[in-house]
Amino acid sequence: APYDVIEALAYVLISKIKGNRVPPRYKRTYNDYIHNIIINEPLDEANGIHDPAGKYFDLDKIFETINNRFFANEIPKPSLRWSKKRAYRIFGWYDRSKNEIVVSKLLDENKTPLYVVEYIMYHEMLHIKFGFFYKKGRRRIHTSAFKKEEEKFPYYNESIEFLKRASGKERRFLS
Repeated sequence: APYDVIEALAYVLISKIKGNRVPPRYKRTYNDYIHNIIINEPLDEANGIHDPAGKYFDLDKIFETINNRFFANEIPKPSLRWSKKRAYRIFGWYDRSKNEIVVSKLLDENKTPLYVVEYIMYHEMLHIKFGFFYKKGRRRIHTSAFKKEEEKFPYYNESIEFLKRASGKERRFLS
């Protein structure tokens, strides 16, 4: 880990041992690093998977459509790619450190409605628009303003229902 993360970890551990509040600066550094480890694929697994054109959907075209329709083309285009693995729980994520949106390869299927992939792209673009902040040492990304705007997506309910089925035990409906 980088020196600043090791330093932050030391402060977190010492604060916990002493029963003191962790200084927000160190908690933020530590939480950001841990979040990146949990969410992001290791770089060696991600190499060579940076093509936004999938078998059925092109993330470049979807980004352009969503940016034009919902954001007046104000969202700067990040790197776009499909994940290497078929993730069943996390369908997309925005990595601020790499300025990259990754969409689960699971959704690049002929049985996936276009609006579902558009919804994932819209959701991740909202992360770019709203960013995040810390409150009481916890990172807040899905704020009430974020959720309110997310629900404006025309096929919000249908997308959520589809993703619930995709993440459940009945995974065969996509195959």
